[in-house]
Amino acid sequence: SSSFWADELFTMQVVDHHQGLGEVFRRVLADVHPPLYDFLLYGWIELFGTAESAVRLPSAILAVLGIAVFARGTRRLLSPTAAAFACAAATASMFWYEQAQNARNYTLAMVISAALLAAAIDIGRRIRSGERLTAGAWLWLTVLGVAGSQVHPYMLLMVGMLLLFLLITARTW
Repeated sequence: SSSFWADELFTMQVVDHHQGLGEVFRRVLADVHPPLYDFLLYGWIELFGTAESAVRLPSAILAVLGIAVFARGTRRLLSPTAAAFACAAATASMFWYEQAQNARNYTLAMVISAALLAAAIDIGRRIRSGERLTAGAWLWLTVLGVAGSQVHPYMLLMVGMLLLFLLITARTW
């Protein structure tokens, strides 16, 4: 609904050039955020340009994807009514609305957070039922954790808290 704000302008300074990912990495060193979103946005604007709508579209897509990942990941834990309520509450919030049109890394962090939640729910269910954990479950959790840590600094803290929760709630250590 308005032109780019200060943080978005900084993101544009990082990605709006045609000098490759090495230059994106060099420029992102001045930011507090890790580079994964900037790498993705650089590729996006190489394909679709730097019009405001084109630059903000990935955030809108990721916001919708975050809701879909949450709904799918919680389908065995929550009733359909509870999942629908949670999705409606999220999408009706001003926070979600703002992030869905913000050309920054926050919606990618939200998608990865929803996927981490789904992975943790699956691992927790397996632990409680006495099933053997597969290497794939741990690998998926690890890949998501590493990806998240390359999107926002707080994602690494979130992964640590998630692992601590799984450890504390396990029947045996």
